[in-house]
Amino acid sequence: MRFAKSRLSAQIAAYVHSHPDRASDVYIDNLGVAPPFQRRGVARRLLDEVLAWGKTLDCDQAWIVTDTENNAARALYEGRGAAAEPIVMFSYKL
Repeated sequence: MRFAKSRLSAQIAAYVHSHPDRASDVYIDNLGVAPPFQRRGVARRLLDEVLAWGKTLDCDQAWIVTDTENNAARALYEGRGAAAEPIVMFSYKL
């Protein structure tokens, strides 16, 4: 499912990951707000909509990844109750 304010102001994409052995979860991808619209609560509202959507689908968690130095994103996610997780990410150069 994809929510978007508009192509020029903000966007968020979210995908449900179904699992054969546990509850589904929501992967949140590509949350971004254009500079003229930042600091107005747009990202918070988009994130809240996706979290509410995941609850309606009985997902047990939602997750999103950001760069360690993206302080604005980290503040948003932590402010909405998320905890940073220690992970190891693998990347393939194609």
